[in-house]
Amino acid sequence: MKPFLKLPSDARFSNKDIISFMIPIFFEQILIASLTMANTFMIKQLPDSATTLAAIANVSPMDTLFKQVFVAFAAGGGVFISQFIGAGRPKDAGRAMKMSIYSMLGISLVLTVVLELIKSPLLNMLYPSVEAQVMKESLQYYNITILAYPFMALFNCGTASFRAIGKSRVTFYASIAMMSVNIGLKYVFLFIFDMGVIGAGLSLMIAYAVAGITMFVLLCSKKNNVRLENPLKLEWDSSLVKRIYTVATPTGIENGMFQLGPLLLQTLVASLGTAAINANYLVSTISPLTHSMASAFQLGIIPFIGQCMGAGKPDEAEFYTKHILKLGRLFSLGAAIVAIPAAPLILTLFESDPAVRWQYTPRGYTLPRHRASI
Repeated sequence: MKPFLKLPSDARFSNKDIISFMIPIFFEQILIASLTMANTFMIKQLPDSATTLAAIANVSPMDTLFKQVFVAFAAGGGVFISQFIGAGRPKDAGRAMKMSIYSMLGISLVLTVVLELIKSPLLNMLYPSVEAQVMKESLQYYNITILAYPFMALFNCGTASFRAIGKSRVTFYASIAMMSVNIGLKYVFLFIFDMGVIGAGLSLMIAYAVAGITMFVLLCSKKNNVRLENPLKLEWDSSLVKRIYTVATPTGIENGMFQLGPLLLQTLVASLGTAAINANYLVSTISPLTHSMASAFQLGIIPFIGQCMGAGKPDEAEFYTKHILKLGRLFSLGAAIVAIPAAPLILTLFESDPAVRWQYTPRGYTLPRHRASI
């Protein structure tokens, strides 16, 4: 019987190639999850943390929804970059990179303007029964975070492009830098200038701005085998853009619909009061740990399949799709085995009120004996 994960001797990519490429992406996903946890931990130290955290919790599902759409659209550009690399056409790969970035920036700018125009009706529709102070701070946080969307789109285009050209370590280092800027500024804005929810939003926006612009500059480097040439020269290839979004749109819609569930759930939770909002948000901050490995393989599979297709080898693309999915399931199982038992212990680090978090005992999760007033 053929071993479960054994590859042919003449395989285009070895297991070592695949895993070495995936490891930085995995740690990048862990960093992203850890960033949310660190943000939550810092906010919990504020005197009026319940209101601030509830405001952030109301806006975060919307941010996550659009972020996942940006990730999907950026991945569409990564598909074509990988295919052109596999076909030995680096110039075309660079043009695909440029069209992906230009189009994503355009979409994100339009989205930011639209969301700014409908901010009050939108939040009132989603959260009609939240406390007045929570709504006020939700609007303040919303006003700032939507300004981060163009930079978020630029950052995701950069990470997808670097993965496509085989430089997943760059995205890992970029995530470390973004996390450092975010946490550093959040400490300054929250604990030195006492800016509350505005400081939380500003630190996030500035971190994405620094990371997005840095990625854009790095993509122009002559050290890359595929790079942005004449980045400030306006060009438009409508045929290529159409092809990119023909691939990216179904995934974008799928990601958006998947994230619509948490947004709708948040509208229900918001009607239960501030304690319920905080409890739901607290758990959502650690849940990405359980699927960080799956996210890494989802993002990392594109360059391998794209290069096989670009080289005119659809049979290899099918083979590596199945093989990488096997690896992904195996590593995801290992990550879940570690993350799930650790979740209650991680929750205790936040020192939340017993009415807000689950209590951890040797027997597992148990609800507080008294009910929170809502």
